[in-house]
Amino acid sequence: MEVIARVKTKDQFDALKESGFKGDIISSVKSGLATCGFFADNFDELAILIEEKKKSEMRDFRIFAGELLYSYNKEAINFFKELVPQIEFIAPSELTLDELKKLEKNADIKFAYKIYGHQLLMITNQCFKKNYFKCEKEAGRNLNSQEFIKFKNESGSYLALNECSECKTRIYNAVPLYMLDKLDEFSDSKVLLDFTVETKEEIKNVLKDFNSETLKTLPKAEEISRGHYYKGID
Repeated sequence: MEVIARVKTKDQFDALKESGFKGDIISSVKSGLATCGFFADNFDELAILIEEKKKSEMRDFRIFAGELLYSYNKEAINFFKELVPQIEFIAPSELTLDELKKLEKNADIKFAYKIYGHQLLMITNQCFKKNYFKCEKEAGRNLNSQEFIKFKNESGSYLALNECSECKTRIYNAVPLYMLDKLDEFSDSKVLLDFTVETKEEIKNVLKDFNSETLKTLPKAEEISRGHYYKGID
């Protein structure tokens, strides 16, 4: 099993290094924190990575198609493989394990399966901070800071990450996807530890669970999600 970690902040990157993490670390093009490669969530980011890969000093880095790039069928996957023959794919979040395994076989690829992380649910141009508090741009503050706002509606708890430099808000499920007790199902796969809001201490705890042969204490059922691995979106 190959393990990959995805990070959003330097603190998360440092936490992995301090913990002796042996796997590869990837990040967005914008953050540039990766040790081995980057993921693209749209065609603009993919185009940047394709151009960077042409430079002789950077040919070795890996390119991952993120969950927001459509890869739900063989035709879509082949389209991206024609653009970038070495491209790798993070498993689409709305397919079940059975559907993903069948797609792997049909498209002759190996997905990177997310086994821990808060699921991205929505990207909106509605700014939570401006609507309910104060605009960071108007206040002249650091637009690159990472700050999550937790809110709740009738269907559950969510996390809002304001990306003030682009006036966008990313909405995540506050309950993390957790498959660290189901690693046997991914024994011959690439797996992804996806860190967004986690502190250094929380990352170390996740790594401890991942490296444990037998989890002594499982999180409560209401504190974790299995995503759509066992239940489809129908």
